[in-house]
Amino acid sequence: ERYKSVNELKGVKMRILGLGAKVMDKIGVKTQLLSGKDVRNAFKRKEIDAYEFGPPRMDEYFKLNLTEYYYFPGWQQQMSNADFVINLNKWDKLSNVAKSIIKTTCNEWYFNSYVKGNAAQISPIINFKKNGVKIIRWSEHDLNKIRKAWEEVAYEISNENPLFKKTYSSLQNFRKKYALWSHNAFLK
Repeated sequence: ERYKSVNELKGVKMRILGLGAKVMDKIGVKTQLLSGKDVRNAFKRKEIDAYEFGPPRMDEYFKLNLTEYYYFPGWQQQMSNADFVINLNKWDKLSNVAKSIIKTTCNEWYFNSYVKGNAAQISPIINFKKNGVKIIRWSEHDLNKIRKAWEEVAYEISNENPLFKKTYSSLQNFRKKYALWSHNAFLK
């Protein structure tokens, strides 16, 4: 089904996880917690009406390009990251050379995954369109509704979780400062 507005999502059964699900709940979506392996069958059996899974390349790889409409932007997860976690006591015992190798490897992995990951999204979108999938971009009006729902969720969680509040506040401060660059540096 083609949704022309986020208002039409009220009552839609959608697979989406985490904070994105909390935002969709605010909009009136009936969010479903399903593992990635269950999405395809649940959609085919009409147990869900819509799903969020991953970027186009991942959807294509897992054969989750099942819909007639593909909505953008993916506001809830701009990119995936992998983490390298090490006990601080172990880290402190490493030599400076070992620390440098680990830092360089992690930076290289991050850079490559970001650049290659973005470039890898082009071919699946072209393939989706060749197969009749219509690419839809939410209007700024609808994105503002989603943003408002997100701000409500972030406010509620901030009141319950001091670490979230501290982290989110830091992110918001950075975003305000970064806007000085992003607003002026790029063509729109």
